[in-house]
Amino acid sequence: MIKIVTCQYQLESLANWEAYTRKINSLVTQAKHQGAQLFLLPEYAGTEIAGWHSSDKELYLALQPL
Repeated sequence: MIKIVTCQYQLESLANWEAYTRKINSLVTQAKHQGAQLFLLPEYAGTEIAGWHSSDKELYLALQPL
């Protein structure tokens, strides 16, 4: 049997990519400590980074190195 963990995700105004990754890493760590084998984030979890760029193309280009 697989243990699946989900979370409530509070949208915040995060200053940069490092703040976003710290937030996600914290959630993943909490899920891991609960024994999660599969961790599900809501679809809107990525919206915090979408506001950092003035256009979809700019956001797309910024995410390519990841």
